[in-house]
Amino acid sequence: IPTVYDANVLRHYYRQQLSQQNGGIIEVDTVQLNDFNAIKTIFKIKSAEDKLIYLASLTIPFHKCSYVIKIQAAEVGTKGVRESAVGMKLMTQGKISVDENGYVGWSVDPYDEHFKDGLLMNLSEKPIYDLEFPEHALTQARTLINQIAREIKFSEEVKAAKAFNR
Repeated sequence: IPTVYDANVLRHYYRQQLSQQNGGIIEVDTVQLNDFNAIKTIFKIKSAEDKLIYLASLTIPFHKCSYVIKIQAAEVGTKGVRESAVGMKLMTQGKISVDENGYVGWSVDPYDEHFKDGLLMNLSEKPIYDLEFPEHALTQARTLINQIAREIKFSEEVKAAKAFNR
């Protein structure tokens, strides 16, 4: 990783890697976990079976190693329900529209509206819709990674490790 201090540098770094694999960013932020600088990410990728998979992680880098907590949640059973329901709501409200290329204003990189490559975040993947779709893979991954971030505890051995300083 290039840094743990600048979220914009991290977003660019992950954005480039994911877009080459037809993946996309849902969230990339720097966070504090018990006085450690860490990185929180949520990505989405498509599986070989054309299913969406959400990857939520916390990366805690040190001088010579990193600890990574990762949650992988596949969209199964209710594929497209969240997107359809939110899409219809936003169309009714006039916030998105349809043209010959599909939905206008539906998919966007959450940090760079000019970036158009890879699997862009759609508006239904914003956290404000998690309460409406508690069983959705993204909701479950986001809820669990946030809970881990709030509750994580580190051993004295980890606390003594040399910090990552980039």
